[in-house]
Amino acid sequence: MKVAVFGAGTMGSGIAQAFAAHGHTTLMYASSVASAQRHKDKLDASLQKRVEKGKMTQEAKDALMANIFVEEKSAAADADMQQAIKVADKKDDAHFNYAKLMYQKLMFADAKPYDKWTFDAAAAEARAAYDINKVSLYRQLEAQIRFAQKRYDEAYSIYSELLGGDMRNAETYFAAARCKEMMSDTTAMLALLDSAVNTFSKPYLKSAAPYILARAQALLSMKEYRKAVVDFNEYEKLMPTEVNANFYYIRARAEIDGHIYQAALNDLATAIGKDPKNTLYYCEKASLEIRVNLFDDAIKTAGQCIAVDPKLGEGYMFLGLAQCLKGDKATGRQNLQKAKDLGDTQAQELIDKYAN
Repeated sequence: MKVAVFGAGTMGSGIAQAFAAHGHTTLMYASSVASAQRHKDKLDASLQKRVEKGKMTQEAKDALMANIFVEEKSAAADADMQQAIKVADKKDDAHFNYAKLMYQKLMFADAKPYDKWTFDAAAAEARAAYDINKVSLYRQLEAQIRFAQKRYDEAYSIYSELLGGDMRNAETYFAAARCKEMMSDTTAMLALLDSAVNTFSKPYLKSAAPYILARAQALLSMKEYRKAVVDFNEYEKLMPTEVNANFYYIRARAEIDGHIYQAALNDLATAIGKDPKNTLYYCEKASLEIRVNLFDDAIKTAGQCIAVDPKLGEGYMFLGLAQCLKGDKATGRQNLQKAKDLGDTQAQELIDKYAN
């Protein structure tokens, strides 16, 4: 008898081992041939340890592994899947696994999948599973497939249906929000992200963090800067070890646009501390310091930027501008000229306006 095992993780490998031990030809499938082969190799190593401990003979182990194959041809896998559906007791599960296999191959496989394996075919198998047994997971897979096809209205329709049943959770709200984002309906997108966050009770736990961050980014794109900052602050509180220099830079940009200048300066200083070689952060900080008339601070920050990259025109531009605005036009002009020589496109205009 030939047995197909779909999913080659711990459970799948155990099932493959059981059938192979009884002399059945066993085909292992995973999201890719390489993945299935890795699980087969892991099983082989595990059984070899049993041999070394005297719990299994080498002959028995070799015979068992000889019955396990990693199928390399999608056409053969397709034929095995069709046969599995025919003989399966739980046909809905067989259809679902077939749909999932096609979807994973289409999304993640390096090589071009079998010609008959299309997103429409995968969606049809997911729907066939659902028609047999109304399991929400089957509909969720169909929605994921439609989203991958960029059929966002269809995907959203399915997610809306799921939200009316037993998948009314943050993950489904977020998936629906992504559909609305791709459909350029930012109002609906934000409402769905609000619902995703609201599935969690305050004080929030870490599980809420990804949805809070997603809402912050959505608010930022909608120019709701102060509201975005509130969510960025909450995310930082929940995930203090996960935030990096770029996080502080992005929050600083929101704070600048929201006119929360001191907080922005603090975040830019933190970004510099976390990534002192990134000249973007120095330039942004010097620019803001000039904007709020902190010329001495801007001169210091621009000098630090130049120390990191002496050939960056922007560093000299901010240095020269701060010096001019402080009243030292002679030195400021020299640095603005240096910026121009290094290719800064704003330098000449600033020379004309502030250094003459």
